[in-house]
Amino acid sequence: MSTKTEALRALKDFLEEHGLRFAVIGGLANTVWGRPRFTYDADVKVLLGDLGIDEFGVLVGQRFSFR
Repeated sequence: MSTKTEALRALKDFLEEHGLRFAVIGGLANTVWGRPRFTYDADVKVLLGDLGIDEFGVLVGQRFSFR
């Protein structure tokens, strides 16, 4: 499994653990469900529900490191 696939799976698992709805868009999604592109980015749209953006940031920071 590629590093990109592993990273996307880790993000998917994290979002599902917290009951957050999401959609993957961008280069990787387009490669799987559309026509291949030159970029392999993975943009993710997350519906936060009752969570505020600051709360979501804290949650993400507990699992992943920020650049």
